[in-house]
Amino acid sequence: MFKFIIRLGVVVFLGFGIFAFLQNERLASLDLEVPEVSFNDVKNVVESGVENLDAIANSDSVDDQHENEDNAMEDEAVDLAMQYNLGVPFVQNDDSQAASLFMVSEFYKGTAAELIDETAARTAILGMIDFEMDYLGHYLDNTAAESMQIIDLYFGYGASIMTNPTANQIKAEIAAGRPVIVTTAGRKLENSHHVGIGPLYHYLVIKGYSDDKFVTHDPAMAEGENYVYDIDVIMSAIGDWNGGEPENGPKVAIFTSP
Repeated sequence: MFKFIIRLGVVVFLGFGIFAFLQNERLASLDLEVPEVSFNDVKNVVESGVENLDAIANSDSVDDQHENEDNAMEDEAVDLAMQYNLGVPFVQNDDSQAASLFMVSEFYKGTAAELIDETAARTAILGMIDFEMDYLGHYLDNTAAESMQIIDLYFGYGASIMTNPTANQIKAEIAAGRPVIVTTAGRKLENSHHVGIGPLYHYLVIKGYSDDKFVTHDPAMAEGENYVYDIDVIMSAIGDWNGGEPENGPKVAIFTSP
């Protein structure tokens, strides 16, 4: 048994030697130059890698950068100079949508930041209502998507729907000079200036912000110019029409542009 093991070992040794010889011959035939690498070369590469890792560890991560941007946003306060319109008292029900879309239109036209002439507002908003009746078949309780179509086809400024907007996304739009229109479950605003328990469905324009407040033009009430809401209240109240249940509707905002 012992002799067998010795013979087996000799065979394995010889086989490995032959394999190594053939490999060397193959490499030689390819005329490859294999660089010599010293221990110090390896040590320098490793130490360099460690230094790079330390640099990465000490640098701000992407998340940290975003957090810093968010904190910088919270430290600012912005309020766009924007005209206010009460809405149209001669139109029945809450037609805050028409007034909101109209105010943003006047903003992009450069209308002075003062109460819009009622005659001009009446002409523009009634014209919009006629257009909505022809195009949509109704003018009340429009979804955000329907309002975006009216903005495009009737007023001509830019609009896009932002789903599940964050407070900082809204702030960023305003900081860039673009007011934001939001649809809300009006009663969740808990605004004592609204008639009765408040409108079921309500549009308003966000035109400014501070750390934890949004400055709005809230149409259909005398106190609505530059009306300040807690950001949490607005974000909670945002909701699309949803067949008459805006409190359970999609969280959407209309981001505007010239």
